[in-house]
Amino acid sequence: MSSVKPITGRQSGELCRLLEERGISSGDFQRLIEHPDNVVALMLGRGEEVPVNLNKVFESQIARLIEVEAYKQVGLEVAEYREEAEAAIVASSWCSELAIIGLDKVALVDYRLSGEFLAKASGVTCHIDPDKCTNYQGVVTPTDQILVIQGQWGSKYRNKVPCWCRENFHQLEQGLTVVEGLTVFLYEGISLLKDCFMDLLGSVLKSGYVPNLYLCSGEPGLCDRWDYYDHPPSGSASRGRILAA
Repeated sequence: MSSVKPITGRQSGELCRLLEERGISSGDFQRLIEHPDNVVALMLGRGEEVPVNLNKVFESQIARLIEVEAYKQVGLEVAEYREEAEAAIVASSWCSELAIIGLDKVALVDYRLSGEFLAKASGVTCHIDPDKCTNYQGVVTPTDQILVIQGQWGSKYRNKVPCWCRENFHQLEQGLTVVEGLTVFLYEGISLLKDCFMDLLGSVLKSGYVPNLYLCSGEPGLCDRWDYYDHPPSGSASRGRILAA
């Protein structure tokens, strides 16, 4: 029989307070109750452990970018492009605070690539012009470099209204932009959207509508939709804030 005693209401409140001091909200704490190993790791300061398969993930992503000849889009040779991508990976670091709130996936994003190029490279039919989308207020992205983002691709907010998500994102969290979403799709393909379509709240159209990456009869497409109603099975994809561009 296990000797571990359940957490009491008083202990739960104290743990919640300690987590909030580290930027973890009480709402996020409710999610953590079902995953005590994550809570313990954070509280003991062991949350900086990097997932064991991270290097394989990055290598696969670099290979995919080279496969679609992204390097030609930015005027580089293959070796030069790989060197830049690897430098971006070395400059990045795994963030346990993001992982603990559900942002536990990574993507290497080249912000120099156009939305049109990324859509064509991954077979996405565009019903909107991805390059006419602009960043939503407060969302920061670079224009001339490769970065690693850490996020989740929609399932955390499945069936949630986009405008609600914007209001309830964690303080460390922002919506994915169109370029980021198309890049993730480039890496993961159709399987990414079989579970959850992607609302890309980091971008906005002039109309104020939200870009949505979806499947229709098994084919991927990019369209727009209102931000004030739910659209099963869509969910808002998000990532950690980029502090400077």
